[in-house]
Amino acid sequence: MNVDLGCGADKQPGHVGIDKHFLPGVNVIVDLEAPLPFRSGSVDRIYSKSVLEHLDELEGVMSELHRIVRAGGEIHLRVPHFSSPLSFSDFTHRRFFGYYSFDYFVPMSEQKSRRKVPDFYTPFKFTIRSKRLEFVTSFRPLRPFYWLWERLVNSSETMALLYESTLCFLVPCYSMEVRLAPVKRE
Repeated sequence: MNVDLGCGADKQPGHVGIDKHFLPGVNVIVDLEAPLPFRSGSVDRIYSKSVLEHLDELEGVMSELHRIVRAGGEIHLRVPHFSSPLSFSDFTHRRFFGYYSFDYFVPMSEQKSRRKVPDFYTPFKFTIRSKRLEFVTSFRPLRPFYWLWERLVNSSETMALLYESTLCFLVPCYSMEVRLAPVKRE
């Protein structure tokens, strides 16, 4: 089973849509910050776009995602990057995300980044399968530049770190895409 967490009216095909609002495409109405109505290890894949920034209890939600996704399953997240002007213009956003935000859920010994972050905040863990910064512009003449810029920034961790530490407010990033897998104890 595949789940679209916080799907709103734009549910992914082949997914069970869950949201706290009754909208077209929503199959299950649920408080996303409460225990989710799925058995442990019963979900193959979770997709979530522009949802986590609206939630107060990120740690609790991540714990629930870890619980319901089977070993070998995937959690595909899209969240706004902290440099995006849209991040701050939406008053319903509770948090912002950067390149290392999800590394805090990865055991330090398995963090692939040169920059290690603490791993002791949560008892559940994930591995990061991939992450990339996404650049978007509505100004058509700049689209080729943004396409090249995205390729350059995502070419290595060093480039992503250089971007976040010095250039992110010159060319704001629209969002970040992360693919996680839960680390399950056998």
